[in-house]
Amino acid sequence: METIHLKTSKSFIEREDFNQSKKVIDKFIESCLQLDISIFEPYMHEDDVFEDKEKYGLLADLKRSFDNIRNLTQCNFKITIEDRKCNGCSLGKTVKHFEVFNNKPNSYVGSFGFLIDVENGMLKNIYRCLGYKETKKVFVKPEGLPGIFILRHIEPDLLK
Repeated sequence: METIHLKTSKSFIEREDFNQSKKVIDKFIESCLQLDISIFEPYMHEDDVFEDKEKYGLLADLKRSFDNIRNLTQCNFKITIEDRKCNGCSLGKTVKHFEVFNNKPNSYVGSFGFLIDVENGMLKNIYRCLGYKETKKVFVKPEGLPGIFILRHIEPDLLK
């Protein structure tokens, strides 16, 4: 499973370019809806964004993930977007949840999610989030150890 994580730099935040921040967010979402990283790439500046991963590493990871999803669909696909809440490490923050469907026969393929962290109107972070998914409890009792319940995600994660 690839870790996809965009973290804006201090200089990006200090410039307080709210229009650029909004464009980056809008183009990232549009890229996810189209499974096309070329929509997002022009809005990334090498000198002001992506401390955790350099620009081209992040783009390569996203492209690989989008290509994997395209391979699971039958050429024509539809992606829907919905806001959900993180139930994990970013408890309560909004997650953009994307569901992928084949147009023919309009069947569900899977989903993926990104938490887009904005503070005071400025983009701080974009990262994969799995904490929005519905979970079910599974009881596990290894031999000789006490049993525990673990949470298991029940939706397929497409960004692998």
